[in-house]
Amino acid sequence: MNNKSVHISLSECLTELRDLETLIDKDVFDSRNRFLILYAIIRATGVLEVSYKKIIVDSFDSINNEKINNYLEMEISKSSKNPSYSNLISTLKKFDDDWCKKFKKEIGNMRNKDSILEAMENLNELRNSFAHGGKPTPSIRSVNLYFENCIEILKIYDKVIHEG
Repeated sequence: MNNKSVHISLSECLTELRDLETLIDKDVFDSRNRFLILYAIIRATGVLEVSYKKIIVDSFDSINNEKINNYLEMEISKSSKNPSYSNLISTLKKFDDDWCKKFKKEIGNMRNKDSILEAMENLNELRNSFAHGGKPTPSIRSVNLYFENCIEILKIYDKVIHEG
């Protein structure tokens, strides 16, 4: 991944999620596990959201223009948008239709495209369910697998933006 700070954030979150899985697996009947899993959902989606925004905002670091920086901060960094495939696409489209086309093509060329996109959708659905009063009940392993697949999507997103 070109964006080193995003790479570090994703790696740290993945380590944390794996640590949670180990903890939960030690006592699968512990009543606190469901709260740890809910935490994992929010943690994973939060890191993914910040990461996809940071990748695009950081790509404009070399431009020292207050108006552009304000736009990036208000429209990208401070916006509240789940890390969904459609939000990644719409964000790319705001800047460069070629980025959008390349991203879609790269995702389309993935051997396991359907399962990876489904993982991103599932993780966002879990987050939205919990955020809106639902009680999702995934396994910690599912949350971790979803997150790992989402990282693959962000690697392509990062690559497309940095290759211009």
